[in-house]
Amino acid sequence: MGTREAGLISLSEGRISSIVEGLPDRKINCLLPFNNRELWIGTDNGLVRWTGSNLTSYDVPAALNHIQVLAMVRDRESNLWVGSNKGLYRINSRGVLSQEKRDHSIGGRVATLYEDREGELWVGRAQGIERFRDNTFLTYSLSDGLPSNSNGSLYADAEGRTWFAPLEGGLYWLKDTEIERITDAGLSKDVVYSIAGSGDEVWVGRQQGGLTRLRNRNGLFATETYTHGLAQNSVYAIHRSRDGRIWAGTLNGGVSQFSNGRFTTFTTADGLASNTVPRSKRDGTEACFLQLRTV
Repeated sequence: MGTREAGLISLSEGRISSIVEGLPDRKINCLLPFNNRELWIGTDNGLVRWTGSNLTSYDVPAALNHIQVLAMVRDRESNLWVGSNKGLYRINSRGVLSQEKRDHSIGGRVATLYEDREGELWVGRAQGIERFRDNTFLTYSLSDGLPSNSNGSLYADAEGRTWFAPLEGGLYWLKDTEIERITDAGLSKDVVYSIAGSGDEVWVGRQQGGLTRLRNRNGLFATETYTHGLAQNSVYAIHRSRDGRIWAGTLNGGVSQFSNGRFTTFTTADGLASNTVPRSKRDGTEACFLQLRTV
């Protein structure tokens, strides 16, 4: 507990202790606990840390000494935000301090901080409220080497590649400024309706060629296409479940599940509402497949 005039008070196993020695000021404005029993303490005369046994200013940037610390929050990227009478400061995960001065900032002392569920930081000042968010978008188009400005499915893999399928056909991936086209398994001449995957696997549902799996082998992608046993070779929606099963929703042949090298197909005869499974959002598709499994 932080007090106005008596410093820091701790309550443990029914015992109350007063902690004053090492505090730069007895007026405590804010407390921020860390997972390892560490506590950051904002006072009217700077910032200090409680290690679990004593107070210290070690690892506290010198710029935060002798200022009025009014609010603190730790965001999901491990940045420590400090609101003070001198404005807003940020200590990143490497311990580097910076003072946040944004364009159109209303300025002034920062009295409260809050991170919302989308990771946006709300800053309460005497003159109003600000919202800090990363709203920078990078746009890729024909001028950046893309084959088309009209693209359908997207998928980001574990290695930082973004897979995309132009509406005109073909399959590509983008990483940083590198763009590669996949030509194996006839993919350059087919339309890719949907993309999914996990780990080093990427699965694509095709307009005519069924299902194709791509596996990264030392920077090269080996392809394997599946049509035998599939409900229909026109796969409109694809989903990889947590247990590794692949679900393929076809244009009008029902839903096929691929597991252990074989397909199991579900249609209206098995209680499916329709044999047409259109493309949808990830959450919508997953809900459809989860409902089917319970049936």
